[in-house]
Amino acid sequence: MPPPLRGRSFISDVVSGTLILFFQPFQIKDAIAVTGFEGTVINIELRYTVLLKEGKYILVPNATIFSNPVVITPAPASEVDMPTRFDI
Repeated sequence: MPPPLRGRSFISDVVSGTLILFFQPFQIKDAIAVTGFEGTVINIELRYTVLLKEGKYILVPNATIFSNPVVITPAPASEVDMPTRFDI
C-alpha cells in the first residue's frame, strides 16, 4: 500500500477508535460480530479492537467497526465489571 494511503488508514482507525472509546457502543466482555469477524471483546485500543474466539485473537481495525453494522450481545450482568465507590 502506498504511504499516503497507509497514513489515511492509520488516521481513520485512530479517529474511529477515539469515537468508539468515547461513545462506548460496546464494552469489554461483550460479544460482537462485524463484517464476518466475531468474538468476545477483550481490549479496545486506538487502532484496533481485539476479539477472542476459540483461543484465537482477532484484531479488527476500528474504522471497520465504525463504518459497518455491528451486532452486539452484551455480557451477562454478572460478568460486567461495575465501578464501586465508597465514601468515607
